[in-house]
Amino acid sequence: FLTPGWMGSERTGFIQTPTSLSAGKAMAISGAASDAFLMTKMNKVWVRATFLALFNLFMGDYVTFSTLQLKGDVVSRLQAAAVHFVFVLFLAAMYTSHWLAINGSQDGACRLAAAVFWSAWAVIGFIVAASFFAFHSSCRWLLSSTLIRHIHTALMHYHTSPEPPLKIFLNDGGLIECLGLISLLRRRCRWMLVTDATADFSMEMVCLRDSMQMARDERLCSFFDPTNPLRGVEPLMEDYRNSKKAYLRIGVLYDCWGPSDEIREQQSGEIFFVRMRLIDCDQNVGCQRITRDEVVDGIQPEPHSTKNGVPDLLRHELGGCCCDCCHTGCNCGIMGRFPDIANGNQFLTPTQFALLCRLGFELSGSALDEMERCQVEQMDFADSVQHCSPQATLAALQWTISSASSIHPALSVSRPKKE
Repeated sequence: FLTPGWMGSERTGFIQTPTSLSAGKAMAISGAASDAFLMTKMNKVWVRATFLALFNLFMGDYVTFSTLQLKGDVVSRLQAAAVHFVFVLFLAAMYTSHWLAINGSQDGACRLAAAVFWSAWAVIGFIVAASFFAFHSSCRWLLSSTLIRHIHTALMHYHTSPEPPLKIFLNDGGLIECLGLISLLRRRCRWMLVTDATADFSMEMVCLRDSMQMARDERLCSFFDPTNPLRGVEPLMEDYRNSKKAYLRIGVLYDCWGPSDEIREQQSGEIFFVRMRLIDCDQNVGCQRITRDEVVDGIQPEPHSTKNGVPDLLRHELGGCCCDCCHTGCNCGIMGRFPDIANGNQFLTPTQFALLCRLGFELSGSALDEMERCQVEQMDFADSVQHCSPQATLAALQWTISSASSIHPALSVSRPKKE
């Protein structure tokens, strides 16, 4: 997690976010996807050795991960300088051995050149080999060097240890899991609001399917239709794709793996999934800027009286990129039209930004209202059960079991004998 106050994870621990790590820098680093794509989708030795190690196509960056920011920066720089000094000595030794081998006229000079040559290789080989044992405290300082980390990346070595190094490589994690749903499922959350603004223009919900498959692979939970638990999620997702609903509601059942006699008390949850798409295709662009009254009081702004005709356009007709002049000029859809804007458009216009903000507010509002309604119903049901007599609770339970068995025979339960 990376927030203005704290950063880290369960494996590395959490520290206060450095003041020098601004939101813009963090977004720029975490949005760098070229090296992350190569390390996930093309994870081969030759790819890492050529594109990453040789051509240095790294778009991520190393950030200091220490509770004492100033001390961490100073110590990590000193450690990196020590490693780099060894590499400089190695290059100097290579040059010296070459000079002795060419200019030396005696056998002693040749032997000295050979000794310098092989000694330099022995030292640099020892340093590189020791870096693979950085899980030990005596070798952890070697990981502060970017040269060592590049060598590890090229050789597909993944460092693991009880304590993280002083330098953590920050990159785009969206290629692993875009929605952030896995982190919520690992924490066994009861209510989850998930938004999807990826380039999934055909509404295949690929990222949601990938996250659900990761949860199944980790045996975190299973998924079902909350309105009909006997129904799977595939028909539910197909209905959502073909409908005009603003959100998709998915039930979650934790602790459902393993033998039935070993399953502990089960806990359920619900996912409210919001996919970025247009529900009302007949709405105009309207105001091209976000106003203060719109954010604070929820007052819809009036369209500006302009001669360019942009406010009168339908939202799905809006194209262009970079600046508002694109909308008044060709308004081409080479970078996609709203809201299906291609990833190649890295510079949203102010009008596109305003419409995306309004669309997010429009889609998430109904999902939040439904989530709040479900929470209130659950609280009311818990209060009613708490104040019911044991006889009424037993009667309600027996009615639930009989109703479930009438729906599906596998849900029938034999009643216990009276003592």
